[in-house]
Amino acid sequence: MPKIQTPALCTVKVSNEELKYSVNSVDLRQYIDNHHVLKVYLRQDIIGDDKIGDPEPYADFLGKSISVGIEPTGGKVDASSALEFIGVVTEVRFENSVDEVNILVITAMSPTISMDGAKKNSFSFDQTASDIAGGILKDYPITLGTVDSTSETMRFSVQYRETDYEYVMRLAAGAGKFAFYDGKEFRFVSASSADEHELKWRELLGSFSLGLGTVSANFSASVYNYEEDNTFMQDTTSLSSKTSLSSLSKKSPEASEEIFPKSGYSNDARIAEDAQALDDLLINEKSRAMGQMINCHEHSIVPNVAVGHCVKITGMDSFNQQFWVTEVIHIFDKTGKYHNEFKCSPLDIAYPTNRARPAKTHTKIQTAKVVDNVDPDGMGRIKVKFPWNESDETVWVRYVSIHAGNDRGFFCLPEIDDEVLVAFVEGDPDRPIVIGSLYNKTQTPPAEAADNNPNKIFKTKSGNQIVFSDEDGSEKIEISHGDGKNSIVLDISGPSISITSDGGDITLEGNNITLKTDSGITLDAGGEAKINAAGNMSIKASGNQTIEGSGTVDIKGSTINLN
Repeated sequence: MPKIQTPALCTVKVSNEELKYSVNSVDLRQYIDNHHVLKVYLRQDIIGDDKIGDPEPYADFLGKSISVGIEPTGGKVDASSALEFIGVVTEVRFENSVDEVNILVITAMSPTISMDGAKKNSFSFDQTASDIAGGILKDYPITLGTVDSTSETMRFSVQYRETDYEYVMRLAAGAGKFAFYDGKEFRFVSASSADEHELKWRELLGSFSLGLGTVSANFSASVYNYEEDNTFMQDTTSLSSKTSLSSLSKKSPEASEEIFPKSGYSNDARIAEDAQALDDLLINEKSRAMGQMINCHEHSIVPNVAVGHCVKITGMDSFNQQFWVTEVIHIFDKTGKYHNEFKCSPLDIAYPTNRARPAKTHTKIQTAKVVDNVDPDGMGRIKVKFPWNESDETVWVRYVSIHAGNDRGFFCLPEIDDEVLVAFVEGDPDRPIVIGSLYNKTQTPPAEAADNNPNKIFKTKSGNQIVFSDEDGSEKIEISHGDGKNSIVLDISGPSISITSDGGDITLEGNNITLKTDSGITLDAGGEAKINAAGNMSIKASGNQTIEGSGTVDIKGSTINLN
């Protein structure tokens, strides 16, 4: 039994119409990091002539708005401290027994449940977490309360196979904000003393349990930013806290540093655009760990104590301070009495815990289509579209090459509409990386497969190609143009080298050109042949030399010596 209770009046409305039956009991459970659950119990034996026997009118409650009000009476608790909760009916249950004490149970959830149905995929560009959350929340029938601005602009944020609720909760926790429904409106805020309720020990507060624990709360990280080709390193032991702590709140962190003197590696600081961003990520992770150190369990008779509200404890000497409420169970029992039980943490260390932060969906390798390959920053990146989000393209994504370095490497980007294979660094959907290209039904290889796989081919979109042939007895390397008129063939089996231009010209140009062979050289022209020298010309043969013409042979010079 609870230590203290207060008489109260309870009203229940469905679709803004008050139920005409007396409410037997109400159980409302509110969480700062989950949906709220309401159960309203009606008993047939107190309904009188109007029986619950016909379920059809109550089945119509499904999907309807429900509101519950609990107003304290008797003067001990101010009537202005009434509870008001607005939700949506998700289940109506008829529980019948042989003793004819039949019960109608109406179950409702906070309207946040509508955000937690379908998994979605979407991209957000150059927005803050608060901007994204505010845009999502406007699409739902939820009263939107305070949305604190967040400072960091995220260049690329991916919602991948997450519900809108999971995505908003993850964004909020990552920005150090609480995202929650307080019974009437949805808020996206830091812990604060707004909506403060003063609870005096042994008057409005019936029990108080406080536990101080220890956790490892220091983290280090080393993060590489390829756009700057720079590695940022930081450790929370060298960072100052954002807030000053009360003497009570200091106890656990100080003891934790004695038990856990070494910093652990951060799971959050996987990517940071600069040193300041890394500092912020690490401070958030430390604050999240500290938020788990001190937990309180309390019991009061003030109905409007709600999650995301502040309670100020008085009458308890050194425990007198402000606390941030994270969970409340409201009970209105069959005797018409009310009390609640709630969990909280000191306001100065209140921070979204890991439980309030759904993990990103681990993203596996998948295919995409190339939509842009002209990187304005000259880093050889491309943009792609995924089959699950064809309305938006990604940011510029790095493309894996077989060799890359400063002004060197193998530079060969895929073409527009090519299919590519995309992986994600550490499975993070915000960090795609293209690891290769793929053939498909309409984008086929430049040659058919053959026994022993003799050919290796590199071919461009205009038809230029290099073929390495390992055909037994016919090994060769061939460089050719798409029209087949120009080619260079290195026949290894001959061995021979052939340079061909069908209907075109071949030019050899250089400072000095030497043609040398151990056997013979044949120059055969189908038309006129000319040898011009701007300086001296020497034609020498170790053996016989023949100059022959079918017509006249002219030898002309200022002086002709015949020996």
